[in-house]
Amino acid sequence: MCEFSPLGLLFAQLSRAAGAWRRSMIAHLLALMFASLALHHPAAQAQDQPAHSLRVATYNAYLLSPLFKCLPPGPLILDCLAQITNQTEAWANRLADTILADPDRFDIIVLNEVWDEDAKEILVKRLRGQYPVYVKKLDASLVQIRAQLIDGLPLVNGVKLNGEDSGLMLFARRGFTALALPSTRHRWGGAKGTLQASTKHVAFRLFQDFASDDGYAAKGVGFIRLRHDASRTIYNVAFTHLQADYPDKNEFYPDTRKKQFSDVKRVIEQTLAPLGSLENLLKLERLIVAGDLNVAVIKHGKDEWRDLFNTAGSFFTRPLYDAWRASSPDVSLGVTNEVDGDRLDYVLASVDPYRSDLPGRQLNCVQHSTVPVDFK
Repeated sequence: MCEFSPLGLLFAQLSRAAGAWRRSMIAHLLALMFASLALHHPAAQAQDQPAHSLRVATYNAYLLSPLFKCLPPGPLILDCLAQITNQTEAWANRLADTILADPDRFDIIVLNEVWDEDAKEILVKRLRGQYPVYVKKLDASLVQIRAQLIDGLPLVNGVKLNGEDSGLMLFARRGFTALALPSTRHRWGGAKGTLQASTKHVAFRLFQDFASDDGYAAKGVGFIRLRHDASRTIYNVAFTHLQADYPDKNEFYPDTRKKQFSDVKRVIEQTLAPLGSLENLLKLERLIVAGDLNVAVIKHGKDEWRDLFNTAGSFFTRPLYDAWRASSPDVSLGVTNEVDGDRLDYVLASVDPYRSDLPGRQLNCVQHSTVPVDFK
């Protein structure tokens, strides 16, 4: 049985309606999960590595660029653009206000769908005082690698649409340090693509497999190693946004997500490989995967959820596990998407807290779940 630290822990999700814009690759509803992972270290290590809690939030922020918010193009597109002038910037400021209202609430914040450049700038400018470690932009040139797809995008008022970046951002608050990647195989930046961050030690892998409109964004998986300076515990954090389904079109893509999950696993394993066995490493370090995974556990995605998160031999069952499922009663569905009425956003943690056959490891438990209503 897993012991809890005195600080306790929290895992929560929030959903919010994002307006009448069509549900496409860029739009399912605002969704937050807030997970706090309490660590209990063995008594022999308590003096060297004191127990502490970690609070992780993942949030689908729906901060689209104006041109993509007004798609598909038509005779009223200019009127649409005029109506939403400064709208995304206002939403970004509101998000920053909500986070800064309690700056000690979150330790690590993962954001999805921050595609608007002004929104990125606002969030970094306002949050970096409290969250000085950040990843602002991870981008790949879709014009080069998906030329046939991107060439089909229209000119809007003389502006050629060239697709979106990954939309991924990450913030870690004061008291965390970004560490060098053990393997730089997937380190991003330079010839590979754009990295804007407070550290150069960020890995990223662009998903090569995609379906439907998802190809217009550079979706992928980012990876960073963060050390909690007070306890010296290291958190390996993968943050991502996977292929969406489109239930209104009867379009479902579990096979595409399966390949993307393989990419997530590949980035984690290959980046950490120089440190030796992952199972041994996770006796001392933590592994977290956070983001909009688009696996619909409540309705049509039950089999997909089981195969990933409740099947022996799956990397996402062990060493990782679905923190919401482990910490919430069956009656608590944890809906993060009000359109689909489903849970699509996840924080996966390691190591399974209910295993007793890993002597010497630091215990890691998600204790309970809640919905932070101030984000609605």
